[in-house]
Amino acid sequence: RHLKEMCIEARDQGKNIQYMDKMDVHGIEENFDIYIRPAINNKGEIAGVMIILVDITDIILAKEKAESADRAKTSFLANMSHEIRTPMNAINGMSDFIIRDTTDPFARENAVLIKNASVSLLGIINDILDFSKIEAGKMDLVQVPYQMSSIISDVSTMINIRLQDKPVKLVLEVDKNIPYSMIGDEIRIKQ
Repeated sequence: RHLKEMCIEARDQGKNIQYMDKMDVHGIEENFDIYIRPAINNKGEIAGVMIILVDITDIILAKEKAESADRAKTSFLANMSHEIRTPMNAINGMSDFIIRDTTDPFARENAVLIKNASVSLLGIINDILDFSKIEAGKMDLVQVPYQMSSIISDVSTMINIRLQDKPVKLVLEVDKNIPYSMIGDEIRIKQ
């Protein structure tokens, strides 16, 4: 609807109107938030309308640019995670072969370190993808039974691997009242 029609409606019906529209300004299409209010005279009668135009063109362009950047980031993360996962899974599988088949304790120990590092890196990649899913509103939580002791053990193992060469110590204090079995998304809780 055109501005003139909206002004007539605001004047004749005595109502406030707000809408967004595009208007040509010196040959350039601009976006506006338009506010139209009845103008009341000192007798309490509608004497006309008051119009406020707020140019929101830059805001709309910035929003579109941000959405485009977000889509590009999500696409990049999905592609890169696939490209990284494939060789990481190969490294993981090869380290399993070495661990299983070697009799050399030094080679086995190094293969275990490689496997732990690749599992840790895959976990980080999955975390990054999950953050992208959360941002996009596409994260699904799975409600399944799990044991908190298992989660604590797994998380402390992952953290201790990262702390091996650092002058710090991980100390766990676990509340005795935590139930043995619970329902929730075990993977998300670990994250």
